[in-house]
Amino acid sequence: MDDVTREGVALAFGRPLEFRQDLFDQISARFAARRRPMSESNRRQAFVPQGARAIENRHGTAPAFLMEDKRGTVIVLPGVPLEMRNLYAEAVLPYLRDERGIRDVILVRVLHAVGMGESVIGERIADLMGQSNPTVGISAKQARYELRIGAKATSHAEAEAMIARTAAILEERLGTALLGDEPLDQQVARLLHERNLSLALYEGHAAAPIYTALRAAMVAVKQLQGIIVHPLDTPTDAEGATSLAIAGAASVRERCAVISLSGCRPHHNPTKPVQQRSAWPWQHRKVWLPCSSTTT
Repeated sequence: MDDVTREGVALAFGRPLEFRQDLFDQISARFAARRRPMSESNRRQAFVPQGARAIENRHGTAPAFLMEDKRGTVIVLPGVPLEMRNLYAEAVLPYLRDERGIRDVILVRVLHAVGMGESVIGERIADLMGQSNPTVGISAKQARYELRIGAKATSHAEAEAMIARTAAILEERLGTALLGDEPLDQQVARLLHERNLSLALYEGHAAAPIYTALRAAMVAVKQLQGIIVHPLDTPTDAEGATSLAIAGAASVRERCAVISLSGCRPHHNPTKPVQQRSAWPWQHRKVWLPCSSTTT
């Protein structure tokens, strides 16, 4: 919660901001317990819209509050994820249940799909995307898709059952294109580890998207033996472009494995490229090797 949020809520409810001594005392106590000095910006956190109900934040310094009128309720929480989650569980949910009489449960499950275009997926699940409960939505990012299933029910078990039925329909219609709850990069990393397979990459894009995705999973980095990055869309000379066209995908994969694993020393910073010359027509390669790699 920041100054703009407080001011926006006050404006929406037509109330001025007021200083609350009780909130200021709570904030001061937090800083005193941590033996930290309190700045003027922290003092401003004790200002809330007039008539707001304060929600004590035992997990941080920023107080939360809620405002009510005949139009509805606005609940303002700190943006720090840990504080927000704890305040939601400790204060917001009891308020919604006990004072507003809201008993419904909303659950969301995200499934992942690849290998099928967004338009094709949309056609196959158009009826599901048009229903109101459970809802189904799709979002795309770099040829990977997230399918979000949302269900509203009177109990957690009922909502889970609704989501499970919809997930089964998605699996039936999308087949192997539906990966399940696990994103593609995490699934690849897990399978490499489980099957004790290593991986050598030749990436034709300067951003190295495959390596970038796998690097987030440490288990995948351990399986990665080496990577050569060369932007294929911008070869260094005409001979390089011609050689690539002649080589073919199979040859590229074979030669990549050889070059990636020979003649390179492990580099202690896998995000920093080093230059290597090879027998290939292009002049330079950018080579990354993770710390755990060994050359062969």
